[in-house]
Amino acid sequence: MRTVPCIVVIVLLGISSLAQCHMPDYRRLDDMKVRRGLVRITIRPNDFTLKNLVCLAQTLKQRYPDWENINVLIFTSRDAAKHFAAGPRVELSAAADKAQRELHAMYEFNRNETVDQLSILPLGYRTDSSDATVIKLPLVGDLHCRYEVRTRCLIGTDNLQYPYESLKAGATGKITFTGTIARDGRIVALQASGATVSPSAEKTVLQDAARRNLSSWRFEPSNVEDPIRITFEYMTDRLLGHNLTDISFQLPNQVTIKGNP
Repeated sequence: MRTVPCIVVIVLLGISSLAQCHMPDYRRLDDMKVRRGLVRITIRPNDFTLKNLVCLAQTLKQRYPDWENINVLIFTSRDAAKHFAAGPRVELSAAADKAQRELHAMYEFNRNETVDQLSILPLGYRTDSSDATVIKLPLVGDLHCRYEVRTRCLIGTDNLQYPYESLKAGATGKITFTGTIARDGRIVALQASGATVSPSAEKTVLQDAARRNLSSWRFEPSNVEDPIRITFEYMTDRLLGHNLTDISFQLPNQVTIKGNP
């Protein structure tokens, strides 16, 4: 469970960019001419950049002028889009649960409520508002993401947990990794560069948990590689409810994981 109260970032970009934007190819799984409801589309992973998504959202609105209240779910995998279903995890099949995690963005348009916005969802369908980037349309100003490293937006990550046995043992500490954000957005050449954990017997467990999570991170693609250095800090916090965890991303260089044993 995530309990961090953070402010949703609202980003704006110049409206003149629409004429110059790159409209990514998309594949639809639903009838795009409906006036209301959910529609699913997929785009290629290499096209998944903030600028391309903004262009996609604005172009879709122009292409379908009869839209009244539409949520466009944006995936990079047709298989995920095909198996997507809303609802709590306990009611989902394994394929639908995986599909929820792979929902990376959503375009929302509601004519009556004047809603016109693009949301980046790094934790998929279950992303809290505190972790989402909300891009209001039409656009004015600079374009940034809630979580980014060297201006590259974090578009996907698995949920991070405090390992139960380590939390029960009251284990705390800091673990630092270095690596490279590859051009396709994956983290490669990942290495542990330092760890201080107490009790020391829990070092390997916490380090492995942090490594698994960091290996799941995906950033928007770029034509260059970028270095990354991240410290995972595990802390106990008796103010949290029993067995609850509190995850806070302080990018570009830290993630804090709090738990109450």
